Amino acid sequence: MHASPSKALFCFHGTGSKGAIFNVQMARICFLLRNEFEFIFFDAPMECAAGPGVLPMFAGHEPYYCWFSGAGTTIDDSMETINAAVKDAVDKWQANKINRRRTPIPRKNRHAIRACSMPSTVPPAPLDAADKAEKTATIAVA
Repeated sequence: MHASPSKALFCFHGTGSKGAIFNVQMARICFLLRNEFEFIFFDAPMECAAGPGVLPMFAGHEPYYCWFSGAGTTIDDSMETINAAVKDAVDKWQANKINRRRTPIPRKNRHAIRACSMPSTVPPAPLDAADKAEKTATIAVA
């Protein structure tokens, strides 16, 4: 088992989306950079309608979220709300990271851990030749 990445990227989704949707949209990048970065996906603090490109693919995956509210909200109020949401997400991520270090992973499950998780209902992107070679080498070593 190789060490988890020492760097993390916080992934901010667009208006009318959510962290889980952005995770699916970023699956290929997460896979390719999984040894370099841990990808952290989280939700914006305010609910809103679905944004561009979200429907029909993610219909039924409500609620959708946005970072800014336009109705009578000042930038300062919005930034305070955003900062609180990001701080909460970082705190949860750090607590989870500490718990992962303390909890030994059963040997048979170590291969299943990834820096970026994908829902099982979403097929992975096709592998190119370099990915196939890496996967073949990994299987041969295991």
